[in-house]
Amino acid sequence: MKQMEDGEVKRTRVSRGTGEVRGHLWKEILKKQLKVTEEYFNSKK
Repeated sequence: MKQMEDGEVKRTRVSRGTGEVRGHLWKEILKKQLKVTEEYFNSKK
């Protein structure tokens, strides 16, 4: 879960997995579901 500066909450979920998301799938989740760049996501930890 991630809360944006404007208060909007972004969530994503991966089913049937080990809990680890790899490579291309992770980039698609960031782009299409969370609508942020990897750099932005990593800067908000």
